Amino acid sequence: MRKFLLIILLVGLTPLLLAQETVYFPSFETINVHHKHQYVTSKLFKNYVDANGKYQIILPSELKHQNEINQSYNETNTETRANALNHQAAYYIIADMSAIGNLLIVNMTMYNASSGKMVWSDALKADELEDLDPVIRLLANALGSETPAGDSGDIYSVTQYNSKELNRREANESWGMTIGGGALLGSGIKDPALSGFGIVLSYDVRDLILDLKAELYFGENNTNARRLGINLLKPLSDKDFSMFYGGGFYYGGISYDKDKVNTNTTHWDTYGSPYTNSGIELEGNFGVLLNRLSSIQLRAMISPTIALYKIDNKAVGSIRFGVTATF
Repeated sequence: MRKFLLIILLVGLTPLLLAQETVYFPSFETINVHHKHQYVTSKLFKNYVDANGKYQIILPSELKHQNEINQSYNETNTETRANALNHQAAYYIIADMSAIGNLLIVNMTMYNASSGKMVWSDALKADELEDLDPVIRLLANALGSETPAGDSGDIYSVTQYNSKELNRREANESWGMTIGGGALLGSGIKDPALSGFGIVLSYDVRDLILDLKAELYFGENNTNARRLGINLLKPLSDKDFSMFYGGGFYYGGISYDKDKVNTNTTHWDTYGSPYTNSGIELEGNFGVLLNRLSSIQLRAMISPTIALYKIDNKAVGSIRFGVTATF
């Protein structure tokens, strides 16, 4: 009998334990913003919050009617708290959307309905009206959180205001430069050390980064390498800071002096001339990506490379490291 009563009690309490906390939201107060945006942004905020599953937003039933007759809906703070208590909501939100010139500012504050004490507050700015969707989504995701919406580092929701130079809502293109060094890997190479630079055209399509690169490397005496090709990089997260891996292929060439040269050769005209060849090279990439949301993106990368051609009938590879900045 006790087990049966316990089961009945658990079944009865389960909906209460799993229920979302309700939040009464009387919509955004519009200040120097056309009130036609009041209902749609409030409804959008409700949909994003409800989808997250932590809170359930209650909108006033009069809000849509006011929008239909082309009027704004307003409540005083006292009325909002009273309506929250009437709806048995645990919290209520006071929010406004204001425009100063082209700058749009959205402020939100959540209060405990019983005590009237503030429990959460946040604000975001936008440079244009089309930024409202990512702004509302960021605030909905941050509701009740200790992490500010602007610090989420989510490249899928970055606004034009927070990243004027780089809009991640679509794939973007940037130019940059890489500098670095490394060493040739193979037998009989007199001076294997390399240092050099290159230019890069980069396409960031959120999930992947495609680089088109041209590079020149130099060393002592006749040691040098040159190549043109592509890399495909895969970031491991959508944040501003991320590790990544990838690979690529190039058409390039390598030249070097042998470690030992036969000075007694009768072919004096070839003495000291470099051993060289060119063809396809395969490369792996491992590194870290910094400032992905900024106008200046930085990467540090290590790249082992193997040439599919031979020099003096010997296989040649390299290990390279470098830093790339794109603008």
